Amino acid sequence: ILFLLAFLSLPILSQEWTKINLNEMNIGFRGFYDLDIDSKQNIWFASLGGLIKFDGTNWTLFDTTNSDLPSNELFTVGVDLEDNIWVGMGDNYGVSVFDGSSWINYSRSNSELDAYTIFDIVLDKNNNPWCGTWKFLWTKKNNQWVQIKHRNSGDPISYYVFEVKVDKNNDIWFTTSVDGLFRYKEGTLKNYDTGIKQFYYDGLSVDSNNNIWFVNSDNYLIRLNAESEQYELIDTNSIPYDTESPAPIRTLFDKNNNLWIAQIRSLYKYNPISEEWATFTMPDSVYLPLPGDGGFREFILDANGNFWFISPSYIYRLSGAITDVNSEPESSHINIYPNPTKSILNIETD
Repeated sequence: ILFLLAFLSLPILSQEWTKINLNEMNIGFRGFYDLDIDSKQNIWFASLGGLIKFDGTNWTLFDTTNSDLPSNELFTVGVDLEDNIWVGMGDNYGVSVFDGSSWINYSRSNSELDAYTIFDIVLDKNNNPWCGTWKFLWTKKNNQWVQIKHRNSGDPISYYVFEVKVDKNNDIWFTTSVDGLFRYKEGTLKNYDTGIKQFYYDGLSVDSNNNIWFVNSDNYLIRLNAESEQYELIDTNSIPYDTESPAPIRTLFDKNNNLWIAQIRSLYKYNPISEEWATFTMPDSVYLPLPGDGGFREFILDANGNFWFISPSYIYRLSGAITDVNSEPESSHINIYPNPTKSILNIETD
């Protein structure tokens, strides 16, 4: 029993930060903007030097010299239900789709898609793409690109659609640079005004209960209840991340409905039930950014519980942050019975 108690007190999996420098692999500096993962757990990176694939062992670069990509400057990447890779570009190059062997390109020169820069691409439950662009939200249905306007075309204000997400009902949510949060549902567009400095939102994500989460321009964490459509401001006194930093904030939910927040060089975990926070910060020995790097730009979670982050300069991985059991149980949380016993020994923990 003493041996078992000692074993249970050990961490289940140690946390390890790893920095990946593609310069050391002769791939060169890439200026990373986005990443996504396919069903085979291949990770795809959109960069200013092309599309990069990591299959767990090998790194492969696709650019204008070895593929039909029309441009090397990629700002977003998304994976559809058939593992086709969608990338978005700037300078009116539009969208390219890679099926593993060939490319299809959509731009203003060969389609209805007229979008100067593509900032985000997601695929809905019907495998339709949704693109956040320099002006509007775009989608492709019945082989035709359709523009969804949240502002008048002639408005002189520069307005962007930055982040796009799909909820459980296949409704489309997106954030804009000046107009806040929108939902597109069955052809109807609705603007959601929190009244809490609503113009610019960041870190858009959807939890397992279909609630919408995001942060406002003051970095306050906000939850929109899917049923009541009421807002809740998470206690700002308990938030451990830097609410004064202008650095971007990105969020995602794991399979246990925990919210994970990435900012600068730290990862924060928030349990909506217990309202408890945990912080995982990259050590100085790993975090050695180039001047002007600015920290995390985006992140994902793979099937093995590894977090992958990109900054403009580097790729980072965090292993061991997710465990399905309490990694440091206390003796008061362990119940052993009957004691003594000659047959069955029952051990209960959290």
